[in-house]
Amino acid sequence: MADEGLERLFQLAVTLGGSLDLERGVAAFMDWLVQVVRPALAVLFLAEKGQGVFLPAGCHGLEIPADRRMPLEADPWRWLAEQGASLPQEEAGRYLVPVSVGQESLGILALISPAGGEAPAAERWLVETAVGCLAPILRNLLRYRELEEKVEQRTAALEQEVARHYRLLEQVRRQMEEVDTLYRLGRALASTLDLPSLGRIAYEHVSRLVDCSGFGISLYDPGARLLRAVFMADEGGPLDVSLFPPLPMDVSPVRGRARAVATGEPEIVADLPTALEQDGKGMVFASGEPIKVNRSALYVPMIVQGEVTGLLEVQSYRPEAYGPAEVALLRPVANQIGLALENARLFQETRRLMEFNENIVRSLADGVLLFDSEGRCLYANPAAGHMLGYAEEAIGRPWEAFSPEQVSGRFGPMRPAGRKERPPRNWRFAARTVAPSRSWPAEPPTSRKAA
Repeated sequence: MADEGLERLFQLAVTLGGSLDLERGVAAFMDWLVQVVRPALAVLFLAEKGQGVFLPAGCHGLEIPADRRMPLEADPWRWLAEQGASLPQEEAGRYLVPVSVGQESLGILALISPAGGEAPAAERWLVETAVGCLAPILRNLLRYRELEEKVEQRTAALEQEVARHYRLLEQVRRQMEEVDTLYRLGRALASTLDLPSLGRIAYEHVSRLVDCSGFGISLYDPGARLLRAVFMADEGGPLDVSLFPPLPMDVSPVRGRARAVATGEPEIVADLPTALEQDGKGMVFASGEPIKVNRSALYVPMIVQGEVTGLLEVQSYRPEAYGPAEVALLRPVANQIGLALENARLFQETRRLMEFNENIVRSLADGVLLFDSEGRCLYANPAAGHMLGYAEEAIGRPWEAFSPEQVSGRFGPMRPAGRKERPPRNWRFAARTVAPSRSWPAEPPTSRKAA
């Protein structure tokens, strides 16, 4: 057996030397042991570094669960008996062979001889020789496995770090896109004072910032305590706002839109269908047919000069689509949109007032001329044009063209008095037919009618 065993041992050494796989090396050793020694039982224990236990790496004649471990201080034979091993009565038929390199202990080999009695000396010598050849190879394989595990750990750590950097880059990219969108939104809102155009601009930019399958802008009337829709849109584009009746805000319990308006704080509705069912009402068409129900919503009040002027709302088909990040993003957006709407409203009121005043001036029987700071005519009402004989030709003329001599030549003699070379800023000269005995004032006032 010794000659055959040595020859196969040489082949085993060649096989083990050509592999870096620990499991494969242990399996090759156990195959050699079974074919050459033919033990009744053989278990190769390898010490798990830093764990204080032995791992049964190779077994023959006994099935040991993979999760079992033997403490270093345990009696191998007693432990094997606890695992179900059938041990011979004679201790001479079983023996342990330490697996070590110098002072470094790698494990032990527990073996029961097939002879049933005392193991032959040749068998023990062959096994110890094989273990002596196996030990340095096992040490290299164990070190290689440790190195491999460290490489895997470092690779995993590197992958996590790379993933973290990619997430940071993606976050920075997203933030840059958000900043760019907010910048473009601000410029776009400042470019128009038309309410429908403001709604379309807001919807176009907000839909780039958050999930937005539903979108709405409403203005709050504190006197009537009503929320009136001024712009509504879904994935198909803008909707007819006449389909959305005003919503009363004096409701109980106060939640959703009403709470956002009452508190001035954004309101998140994680489960919109349940909230609508609890309220028994919601944003509905004038015909009574409900709009397409989204799964979640976010209501953000528009605050201008400390007062809630309206509500910006976004809705999503996804449940729980909105959180603190969306709230932080849309809060300044809502205020920006609210300010743009307030500017548009003030502009429209100013334009209506200006048109009203202009209609009054145009209907006056008195002639009214308006000059700029350079003394050029900006406006002449029809009465002034009729009195002077020209209306359109008056625009752009210097104020000297409307001198007292010219006026008196047309309406009667006027005695000029001392006057400056140009009228003061926004000087208005109101003219009508005068009597020959009346004189020109010493200094033209801001607004003057000659009687």
